[in-house]
Amino acid sequence: MADLTIVADPGGSFLKSFSTTMSSFVPQLTLMEPEVALVPQQSIEVYERNKIGSAAPENSAWIE
Repeated sequence: MADLTIVADPGGSFLKSFSTTMSSFVPQLTLMEPEVALVPQQSIEVYERNKIGSAAPENSAWIE
């Protein structure tokens, strides 16, 4: 049995997904805007190094 289960709906307005681990079985909802942009890795590194403040890890992600 898998340790992590993810169900995703790549709808037109948001990507919606539910995920849970088998140990806790507490479903977590994730919503992502549909916009996609090509960003060079160097730009992400500069942004992360120079940004002011920080979001909680569950509210911030880069997908490659």
